[in-house]
Amino acid sequence: MVVVRGTPASPGAAIGPAWTRDPSGARPAGTAAEEIARVIDGLRRAAAELAGLVEALTADGHAADAEIVETNHLMATDQTLVDAAIREAQSGTPAPEAILRAVEPHARALDSLDDPMLAARAADLRAVGRRAADLALGVAVDPPAGAVVVADDLGPGEVAQWAGRIAAIVLAGSGTTAHAAIVARSLHVPLVTAAGDHALAIPVGEPIGIDADRGLVWRRPDAVTRARLEDRIEGLRAQAAADHAERHRPAATTDGRVLRLLANAGTAAEVSAALEAGADGVGLLRSELAFLDARAWPTEEEHAAALAPLLQPLANRIATVRTLDFGADKTPPFLAEQGVGGLLGPRGIRLALAAPDGLDPQLRALLRVAGDCVLRILVPMVAEVCDVEQVREHALRARDAVAPGSPDPLVGAMIEVPAAALNARAIARACDFLSIGTNDLVQYTLAADRQDPAVASLAVAHHPAVIRLIARVVSAAHAAGIPVDICGEAGGDPELLPLLVGLGVDELSVSPSRLAATRRMVRSISLQRARIAATAALDATSPDQVAAISRAVVEEGSGEPLEELGDRVERV
Repeated sequence: MVVVRGTPASPGAAIGPAWTRDPSGARPAGTAAEEIARVIDGLRRAAAELAGLVEALTADGHAADAEIVETNHLMATDQTLVDAAIREAQSGTPAPEAILRAVEPHARALDSLDDPMLAARAADLRAVGRRAADLALGVAVDPPAGAVVVADDLGPGEVAQWAGRIAAIVLAGSGTTAHAAIVARSLHVPLVTAAGDHALAIPVGEPIGIDADRGLVWRRPDAVTRARLEDRIEGLRAQAAADHAERHRPAATTDGRVLRLLANAGTAAEVSAALEAGADGVGLLRSELAFLDARAWPTEEEHAAALAPLLQPLANRIATVRTLDFGADKTPPFLAEQGVGGLLGPRGIRLALAAPDGLDPQLRALLRVAGDCVLRILVPMVAEVCDVEQVREHALRARDAVAPGSPDPLVGAMIEVPAAALNARAIARACDFLSIGTNDLVQYTLAADRQDPAVASLAVAHHPAVIRLIARVVSAAHAAGIPVDICGEAGGDPELLPLLVGLGVDELSVSPSRLAATRRMVRSISLQRARIAATAALDATSPDQVAAISRAVVEEGSGEPLEELGDRVERV
């Protein structure tokens, strides 16, 4: 038995036969007119499938996934792509190959972009091309029910189309932030990414076992491993039912320390999913996601239209709205044309304050539509005290303009650069709350771009340097008498969560899909044990030591090892 280790991208476990897509069948070309007709028909049918998926996802409440797939639908109908494929067919190329040839130059151009969000669309475009090429032959190549799909990469449309039919997905490449991974998490399809070429060597039909929580792929699992996985699959079903029943229980440690459990969201569907999963509110509302294709700074009315449906369900609950965090991997076209981009370029509040219409329209809209929610304005990429002070001044003017007489708005700093963590005491005195964004704090502290496969493995939140910065921020917040939350996905990571509890974090904000597991972990540990672990972690000298300290607390609380001895077989 061989175990291939990849990267966990969407949780779950599965057993099933491997299935790999065969390339579109080769056949002699017909006349130019026949091949052109097949090209047009293949792209048209692919577009129609994607349009149907958009409608189905929207109807099922998966609005964020529908938006991703809609982008793929637009790719299939792009006239530039259609014309390029027709030109290939005119030269005597069979329709499937003509479509794939037309797609590839555009995909390579996307691959070469510095913007990871745009580069991720290369996989989406190739997936659209593959599907259209299959349909140009008149066949839809789909996996059999219960299969484990093995591929180099997939597009979000393929994942959405096969969800509910397949058991799991193993990708040789890709990453946890790819569109395929985002859709897989939303639709509860177990997914392991970055499994390498060893995964591609798995023949069709070979039995595979998957533990996507740990990124493990067993080839030809033996009877013991198969039994363990079957028990885990059944346990996950039972756990899902128990989590649903307990979704309104507090996230309290065994000795009574209660943490507020919030959710990260960017769409109305995610807000709804968070509340259904028992979140106390939203700890990070990503307001810029609605405007990533904007051609100018959004107007007040555009902000109001985007924010109102997100805030309406949060009456009497916390709604922490981050002001526009444009820049780096979230650079809309109008800023890209101005040369904005790159991890160390202008970003977040620096960009917004520098533009005449960068901040005030959003603040006015926000205060207009906030309604009865407990509104907290979160300032991204704070580096100086004056960043918060300026936003507070703008917020007070916006309040006086659109909601005179209402209470002063709550303003907090997002601590995601080392300068802010080191200057946390001064910043905390100017804030009503602090929020630690571990995703960026990690990559800026460790000089490791989490989007770059060459160094992404180094960008771990359980690094001793990151732990010490978090401890410094928590201490500063409490000295100022204000709460502090964690809004990066590390807040639900077993290699960090017990340490966050021990350091005194007040709130945890995670994706809706991780709320149940995070609540469960908090309820399984004691504050006293977590404090001991946090003290030990502050003295650790390596990420492995920190991870071991934290995982031991989780294992003691749950009574189950996170990595069982049976996993320690040959790895490739």
